[in-house]
Amino acid sequence: MKILLVSIDSKYIHTNLAVRYLKANCDFPVEVLEFTIKDPLDKIVSAIKKAAPDLIGFGVYIWNLLLIKQLTRAIKQALPARILWGGPEVSYDAESFLKDDPVDFILVEEAELAFNRLIHALIENSSLAEVSNLVYRDKGVIRQNPVDTIDILDSLKNPYLNPDDDEKIPNRIQYVESSRGCPFACTYCLASLKRQVRLFPLERVKADLDRLQAKGAKTFKFLDRTFNLDPNRVIELLKHIASNHHPGTSFQFEICGDLLTDQLIDDLHEFAPPGLFRFEIGIQTTNSHSIIAVKRKQNLEKLLTNIKRLQRANIIDLHLDLIAGLPGETWDSFRLTFDQVFRLHAKELQLGFLKFLRGTPLRRDAETLGYLYDPFPPYEIRHSPTLSEDDLDRIRQVEAMHSIYWNKGFLNATLRWITERIASPTDFFLNLANFYQTHHYDATRYQLADVFYRFDAFMKEKYPEIQVYAHHLLKQDYLAYHTLKPKIWWEQKAIHKNDILRRYYEYDKTFSLDILYKYALVTTAETGYLIALYLPEGLRLLYLK
Repeated sequence: MKILLVSIDSKYIHTNLAVRYLKANCDFPVEVLEFTIKDPLDKIVSAIKKAAPDLIGFGVYIWNLLLIKQLTRAIKQALPARILWGGPEVSYDAESFLKDDPVDFILVEEAELAFNRLIHALIENSSLAEVSNLVYRDKGVIRQNPVDTIDILDSLKNPYLNPDDDEKIPNRIQYVESSRGCPFACTYCLASLKRQVRLFPLERVKADLDRLQAKGAKTFKFLDRTFNLDPNRVIELLKHIASNHHPGTSFQFEICGDLLTDQLIDDLHEFAPPGLFRFEIGIQTTNSHSIIAVKRKQNLEKLLTNIKRLQRANIIDLHLDLIAGLPGETWDSFRLTFDQVFRLHAKELQLGFLKFLRGTPLRRDAETLGYLYDPFPPYEIRHSPTLSEDDLDRIRQVEAMHSIYWNKGFLNATLRWITERIASPTDFFLNLANFYQTHHYDATRYQLADVFYRFDAFMKEKYPEIQVYAHHLLKQDYLAYHTLKPKIWWEQKAIHKNDILRRYYEYDKTFSLDILYKYALVTTAETGYLIALYLPEGLRLLYLK
C-alpha cells in the first residue's frame, strides 16, 4: 500500500511538524507532499495523481479546511484512493464531517501512534475497532473508537531526522515542543481541552535544537501552550539555548506572563543576549468581568508588572495578544484595554477577534450567550449582546491602522511620543482610519513613503498642536528605517549640504569629509540639521545645531 501525506500550510516558511511526526512514527514507507493555501487546486490534484497513492492523509486546520474539502471531492473523482483526515479542525466534530464529506477515516486528537495502528490494520486487514482515536464508517454506521492520549512523549520517534528536510531547514521556521497540554480552562481555547500537561525530556529537546541549528535553522517557535509552568525547567532550557545558540537565531515561546517569577526575570536579564528570545504573552483583555466569564486565571497586576520589567530591560522581544469580543466586552471596556496595553509599547501587539473554534465550550454555549459568529472558518464573531457589528467594525479599523503604523515598526519613536500626549491611542487610530477613508487611501496597498506622508498630513489636519515636532520625529523614523539613502517624502527648501557637512566636521572629526560627502543625507531638524550617514557598516544619525 502506497501512503501519501499532504500538508497544506498557510505559508512556505511554516514547517508542518504533524506530517513529520506521522512519517517518523510509521512502520511503513510514507511519502510527503507539501503545498500552501495559495497553490491552485489543479496543481495539488495533479501532484497527488502523479504520486498514485492508495491512502492520502490530510492535516486539517482552520486555515485550510475549505480547500481540503474541495481537494477531497476532486481526488475521489480522479482516484480510487482512500482519504484520511486529522488535525484540530476535525478532532471535535468528526461525525459531522464523515456525514458531509467523502472522507473515509478521521483520526482525532493526538494521532502519531494511532496512525501507525491504522496503517497496520489496513495492510493486515485486521479490525479497525482496535485503532484508537479513529472515526470511520462500518457498513454505513459511523463509529468512533476510544481516544488515547500519549502519556509518555518520549515514546514518539524523532520527527527531525529526515534527511529530505535538510536543505529546507535554513529557510523555514522550525516548530518545537517541550511539552503538551495546558492546565488552564479558558473557554475559547482548544488547548483547554487537553489539560494534562506532559513533558518531553529536556535532554531530547536540547539535542533537537542543537541538531537543527547545526543544519542551519534560524527561527524557532515553541508550540508549548504554557512554556513557563516549571521555572526551574525553563531556566535550564533557556540557559542551554543562550550558551549554544548560533549567530542570527531567534526563539519564540508562549508565556503565561503572571507566572513569571522575579528570579526567572532577573536570571534572564543576566544571561540572555538581546533579541535572542521572543515572548508571546496573552493578555486578551483587562476587563475583569470578561476574564471571569471565560474561566481564565489571570493576575492582571502581576502580569502588567512583569511585562513592564521585561520592557525596561530591553532584552526580550515582547509580542502581546488581545482578543476583541470576549463575553461582557463593550466598546468602552475594549477601549480601556487597548489604551492600557498599547502604552506598554511591546514590539508587537496582535489584536485578534474572538473565534468560535470547534470543540470549545464557548462555541457550544454561543447561542445561549447571545453570540452570532461566521459559520465558515475562522468562525469569527459578528456581534454579541454587548458589542454591535458597528462596534466591531470600529475595532477592525483600529486594528488595521495599528498593524501598519505600530506592528511593522515604521515609526515607533513618533508614536511613542504622540501617545504620551493624547488621551486615547484607540481614538487616535480610529481617527487615522477615518482619515484614510475620507481620502480614499488603500490600507492594504501602499509604498513606505505613503505611510509617512499620509501620517504627516493626518497630524496637520487632526493634531496641529503637536504636529510640528511630530514631523521631525517622522523624518527621523523614516531615515532610521532604511539601510540605504532613501528618497525623501517631505518638501524641503534648498540647503547647502556640503556647507553643513563642513560645519559638522569642524564640530566632530570622527568621520572624514570624504565619508560625510559620500554617505550623508542632510535635512532640517527642529533646531538645526539632521544628518543620516548611511555607512556600509550601518546607519549613524548625527545632529548639528
